[in-house]
Amino acid sequence: LVEEALRIAVSRPPDLTIADIGCGTGAIAIALATNLPHAIVTAIDISPRALELARENMDRQSLTDRITLREGDLLEPLSGPVDLVTANLPYVMSSELPTLDPEVRMFEPPVALDGGDDGLDLVRRLVSSVVAYLKPAGVVLLEMDPRQIASASNFVAQALPDAVVRVVNDLTGRERVLVVET
Repeated sequence: LVEEALRIAVSRPPDLTIADIGCGTGAIAIALATNLPHAIVTAIDISPRALELARENMDRQSLTDRITLREGDLLEPLSGPVDLVTANLPYVMSSELPTLDPEVRMFEPPVALDGGDDGLDLVRRLVSSVVAYLKPAGVVLLEMDPRQIASASNFVAQALPDAVVRVVNDLTGRERVLVVET
């Protein structure tokens, strides 16, 4: 997701505006702010604890002046439209939560993992409202389980019929990131 965002950023203005939705501990927002020094990055999460950890990680990287943290549900906390939305939202199917490795199951909060029956509940909610938060020619990058790419692509095609949708493979060659260009 980060590599694709950086590739897209090359063809955009230097003051690119980015919203990282479901930022968790801030890894994506930090990577983007580090590599795009003129970008304006907003990182949003519903969890106050995740935002505390994101702030600590931003402090370690001296990026507290470059990334704005906002608490809230998906895109709701944004104050205006952005050029790029990144999201690595919870995508584990509810039925698979008990089968996760104990290190994940016992230490990750369920809200950071549970994506609903098919793992796409939050992706559908985000896609359904994202156009109102994008600047013209905006792009959305969604990271998910490779098993969900086809279903998510179909949903995006229905919800955003004028968008161009493509898939980016991860380093192992598996379909991992859905790119939506509006």
